[in-house]
Amino acid sequence: MQHPILGNPQAFPDNILPTKKEVFLHFLMLFMEGSGLAITQLQKTKVAIMVANDVVHRWSLATIPVVSLQQVCRKLHTEILQFEAKAMRNKQTQNTLNEKFDKLFDICAFQCADLGNCSCPKERKVPAREQDFLEDQRRDSQRLMKIGKVDQDAIRRLQDKAQREERLNQQWDHTTSIQDNFAVLQFTSSSSSQASEMSSQSAEGQGDENTLGQNRYKLEKLAKTADRLNIGNYSIAQIVNAALEDMGLLTPDRYLTAMKVHRAREENERKDQQTFYREQWDKSHTSGFKAEEHIVLVQEPGSVYLKHVMPKNGSGAALAGELVDAVRFYQSDNQVKVLGSDGCPANTGQEAGAMHLCEVALQRPVQWPVCLLHTIELLFKNFFMSLDGRTVGNIGFQGPLGQTLASLECDRDVKAFEPMTGKVEKLPISITKTLSSDQLHLYEACQSIMSNSPPPMTYCGNYHQAR
Repeated sequence: MQHPILGNPQAFPDNILPTKKEVFLHFLMLFMEGSGLAITQLQKTKVAIMVANDVVHRWSLATIPVVSLQQVCRKLHTEILQFEAKAMRNKQTQNTLNEKFDKLFDICAFQCADLGNCSCPKERKVPAREQDFLEDQRRDSQRLMKIGKVDQDAIRRLQDKAQREERLNQQWDHTTSIQDNFAVLQFTSSSSSQASEMSSQSAEGQGDENTLGQNRYKLEKLAKTADRLNIGNYSIAQIVNAALEDMGLLTPDRYLTAMKVHRAREENERKDQQTFYREQWDKSHTSGFKAEEHIVLVQEPGSVYLKHVMPKNGSGAALAGELVDAVRFYQSDNQVKVLGSDGCPANTGQEAGAMHLCEVALQRPVQWPVCLLHTIELLFKNFFMSLDGRTVGNIGFQGPLGQTLASLECDRDVKAFEPMTGKVEKLPISITKTLSSDQLHLYEACQSIMSNSPPPMTYCGNYHQAR
């Protein structure tokens, strides 16, 4: 049986929320399946309940709270069935029936205009992850969003949330029973004098009723012990409560929960971080040294040292200004063809990188061989690894070449050799003290080669690929 205006009966789509037209055609389809029966009001009511169940199930797939089944049936009867019957009796409203039935059959329990700001109960609010979907489905124009497959991650999160709430409820019931038992014990064991003393104490503490039965202890040492022994919050709480109960000291204001232990451990961690940062700040402000960044400029080919610059900060603009000044100092504006550096954003940024800003200052493009200097050591490193193999953690080399180097002692005799000229200047002791071990070894080796003198007998440390 085809409807003269709305079309053939059919089930509503599976991947969107049904409109009024789709709900009515779904109603006609179920009604036609029961053909042969007398068309009675009871039969229509049964079909309407079946349609209402199908609509509620479809909305539940989108995890959107809906009204009760009775309200859905009433809404289906008044807004669709009765409206369609009246419209078909009036020729003027038949033309607008299709347009009015294209709207969403909205059974959402949340009907506020602003989905984000509302004072409705939590169980009636639309989840934040489904608000965009609901707004799309309520749109009169073409709807773009669809109902996908079951979100396993969301189901897992909801199950975890339900389990947490169940554990909290059980824990609360256990706490309430302890408080009741303690109150009964206190009542049965108190004498008349004790009762009078308790009444006077309760009269004095009426202003502190909000803290009665709450654990207000800091638990700093307990939190440190739990961190040191790597014991979980729930386990340490159960152990402490069992010990207090055995000693007869368990009271409502001493009952310990896992969340209380968690907060105490977080407070200790925060204090430790504050102490660490304060010590680092004291070291950086009392050492007498100022951190500076030295950028070395080298001319290629030949690896000729030109100078080093000290930018005001680590930005690409500051470094570009120093590079342009050095190029103009050597009068090489037209000779510079290549700018090489590492690949950090301050050097290679598309808009604020030092290389791009240098091209803007020179008014011409240059080549960017990013990280090309790594080929100096990477070639030998890969060649050595192909012969000797990789290193083994902090042990050192595992091949015969590396083990032979590791067994060499730093105090071996240095054979006579001819010195080589170089440009490594003699540094004062105040500067050499600030060098790292590898930097100091390299500096001493260069001075020894230039002066034809053996290097000082210092401890070389473990050999590795960087050395």
